[in-house]
Amino acid sequence: MDDLDIRVLIPTIRSSEWSAVPQAVRMKSMQPTRNPELSCVAVRAKEFDIRGLHQRLNISNSIQASR
Repeated sequence: MDDLDIRVLIPTIRSSEWSAVPQAVRMKSMQPTRNPELSCVAVRAKEFDIRGLHQRLNISNSIQASR
């Protein structure tokens, strides 16, 4: 399944939620903000636990998988 490239679109992280994002998956384009609707970032799913992150951030949508 290594050839399956799954990307998760995460709304720009609110400052209060920033600590829930693992240090290893923080990207330069992923910045804390007070307005989560401003933008989305894509991270490689295999770099972190999608379900765990979504539960911590209360994200219920925006999962996109492509081959």
